[in-house]
Amino acid sequence: MELNVTKISYDLDSNSATTDIPVELGGNDSTTGQYVSARLIIKAEDLDTGKTLDDLTKADIVTIAKAKLVKEVTPSTTTA
Repeated sequence: MELNVTKISYDLDSNSATTDIPVELGGNDSTTGQYVSARLIIKAEDLDTGKTLDDLTKADIVTIAKAKLVKEVTPSTTTA
């Protein structure tokens, strides 16, 4: 299933610096009827050292959001 980013927005502080980036993703497989809809928030701690949220390009945001989605839905070893 291909995931697409459907919305990117920016939350800013009083100095117009980005505090986080909410991202919405969605995808569906019309042959199986399965779909995914997710909203993730990219924060500074999700970035490589030395990068800020204001440094990110749209492509960077999409890559980080898709990787974060996989991480969030991967069961931990303690999950029954």
